[in-house]
Amino acid sequence: MKKLFGTFLLSAALLSGCSSMRYADIDESPAQPQEGNATITFYRDDLNLDDKALTSVPVLLEKKNFEFEPVGILNAGYKVRMELPPGKYSFFTGLKNPTRLNAELAADKHYYVRLETTVKMTRFGEDFLSNPSFDLIPMVWGDQDKDVVRRIKSCIPVKMNDEARQWVETHAQELQTRLMNSYRVYSEGGAFGLKPIPRIKPEDGVDNLL
Repeated sequence: MKKLFGTFLLSAALLSGCSSMRYADIDESPAQPQEGNATITFYRDDLNLDDKALTSVPVLLEKKNFEFEPVGILNAGYKVRMELPPGKYSFFTGLKNPTRLNAELAADKHYYVRLETTVKMTRFGEDFLSNPSFDLIPMVWGDQDKDVVRRIKSCIPVKMNDEARQWVETHAQELQTRLMNSYRVYSEGGAFGLKPIPRIKPEDGVDNLL
């Protein structure tokens, strides 16, 4: 019975997101960013909740005209970093319930964003596995206590592999639809009764990579 239930959980996770670590490789030697650029790191330290590791979360950078660029596909216990020139950017999660984040990045600063579930598990996990959703929670200066830094450092750095890029290409139209749908939920400053988009400010960055 346990084996059968485990098979059900995995199947549900595959339908709601994409599957575990097949879409990432461990980044053994992360490259140092070029001088003048910023980095933004998305991380998941949520190993304390059963079955969350089964759900992979695509994180994407929004481009013009509803185009996008993948940042990475994250599982619990991992982090992925993107290097960018200073400027304003928007990110979203490519799940059925997409969430958003706006960021203004400063030169030579490093920013950290936690993926935090917004759906509680039921006894059998139906709610989470059928409609997974992760808020993008930026780390700000007040968060830089030892525990937060420890949790970020405990996550293993990964990078997208060819299979991940193929998955994004195959699901491009679906991901674009989810990006467009996110505008029905979020607005700048919470206008029109919609959710406000979380923001990273330039001063939220730190000087050193964690």
